[in-house]
Amino acid sequence: MGLGQNWNGEPIGCFKPQDGHFTRLTSSHFHEEKSQIQGAVLPSHQAVDCPFKSARRFVLLATTRERHLRRGHPTPTDHTMGFNIVLVEPEIPTNTGNIGRLSLASGSALHLVKPFGFEITDSRLKRAGLDYWQHLDVRTYESLEDFMSTHRDAHFVFLSSKGKQSYCDIDYRDDMFFVFGKESMGLPDDLTSQHADRLYKIPILSEHIRSLNLANAVSIIVYEGLRNLGLPSTPPAP
Repeated sequence: MGLGQNWNGEPIGCFKPQDGHFTRLTSSHFHEEKSQIQGAVLPSHQAVDCPFKSARRFVLLATTRERHLRRGHPTPTDHTMGFNIVLVEPEIPTNTGNIGRLSLASGSALHLVKPFGFEITDSRLKRAGLDYWQHLDVRTYESLEDFMSTHRDAHFVFLSSKGKQSYCDIDYRDDMFFVFGKESMGLPDDLTSQHADRLYKIPILSEHIRSLNLANAVSIIVYEGLRNLGLPSTPPAP
C-alpha cells in the first residue's frame, strides 16, 4: 500500500482519521468503517494505492471534497445545479442531437448559438436525440454577442485545439459554462484570443488527427466535471 503526505505534511495512504491520528484502513474493518474515510484530509492529485475498488472510490471522494473545500467551492454532496453546454454555430444535426441527449443525462442545460447548419426541426437532430428532446432544457441565441451579453457574469471555460491548458486543469464548479465551437472551424479567433486564460484543450496523441468528434469532446468535459464535483449515482428525487 502506497504511503505519502497530505498538504499538511501528515501521512496518508488508505487511512481513516482516529483521535487526530491516521491509521491504516484494512480489509477486516473497511466495510464497517468505510464512511469515515469521507472525512479524511487527503491531498489533491495524490496517487493512493488501495487494493479495494470501494476504498478507492471513497479516497477519491475525500480527495475531491478536500480540494473544493480549500478553494471555497461546493463539496461533492453540494452538487445540484448542473452544467451548461454551449454550442456555437453547430453544423451537424446528429452531433447536436447526441449532445442534447448527453445534456439531459448529465443534468445540464444546452445553449445553441445561431446560425445553425441545419433547421432545429431537422429529423436527423430529433432522431439522434430520440424521444428525449422534449424534456431537454435547451435555449437558443441569435448570435454569439447575444449569448455573451446574456451571460456576462457566468463562469466560462472555452474548449479549443488552440488551448495551451489541459482539460484536466479546469477548476470545475457548479453552473459552469463549457463553450464549444462549430465542427469545421472551432471557436472564432477573436473569442479564443480574448479568453486565452480560460482556453483548454483535450490532448490528442496522434499527428494524424486534427480534432475529436464534437459530441465525444463534450462527453469528456462534462463527465470529468461531474467526477470532480462528485458524480451522483442516482437521479435527484423529484
